[in-house]
Amino acid sequence: MLILYYHRVGNFAPGEPRKLSVEPEVFEAQMRLLKKFRCNFISADDAVDIAFGRRKMPRRVALITFDDGYADTLKYAFPLLKENGIPSVMFIATEHVGKTDWNHKLHGIMDWAEIKRLHLSGVTIGAHTKTHRVLTELAPADMRAEVEESKKIIEDRIDAPVKYFAYPKGVYNEEAVKAVQNAGYTAAFGTKKGRKLNKEHLFEIRRIPVSANDKTRRFLIKITKNLNWV
Repeated sequence: MLILYYHRVGNFAPGEPRKLSVEPEVFEAQMRLLKKFRCNFISADDAVDIAFGRRKMPRRVALITFDDGYADTLKYAFPLLKENGIPSVMFIATEHVGKTDWNHKLHGIMDWAEIKRLHLSGVTIGAHTKTHRVLTELAPADMRAEVEESKKIIEDRIDAPVKYFAYPKGVYNEEAVKAVQNAGYTAAFGTKKGRKLNKEHLFEIRRIPVSANDKTRRFLIKITKNLNWV
């Protein structure tokens, strides 16, 4: 199973690092390439069902995820995904909703109305803590608050259960995993590279990062040769 994670889909500001963004035309080319390879796009719920054996996994499967909730991603990525019937997951850090990003202060984060609109359109909304602080650097009580309160805030805002979590910066330890499990999530995503998914590791799901450097040839290598996917 190929689980890709993006941050922002949008155009670059002058001098902006290229690690966290993908230009709209590059993102579109990547999705079209996956479709060309007859990829089966699935939802997070589908992935969990496959892990538990409740659903048979097709030969080529991909799950598209986004961290942080950039407004540009709403503008450039989601119309394309909706047009092509591609499910996706968006992970939100609740205290940054409606503000600018905490990395470079260059780009806006979606507001609650936009997040609710995404949810109503079929996008899975997940939690990414409240403040985007690294969980392993927090005291146990603060860790629990980040995990539990972000879930409740999003649920209240979109009026729907929040079942999925993404660790800020992909960093977690045994205590963080337990906090997420105890908060009532179904699964959690990190940023360690890999493609294997099973029910024993649903709170340490691995993902493949995608950046602006992954133009067509490099992206093709990433999803085929490097992963033995095809």
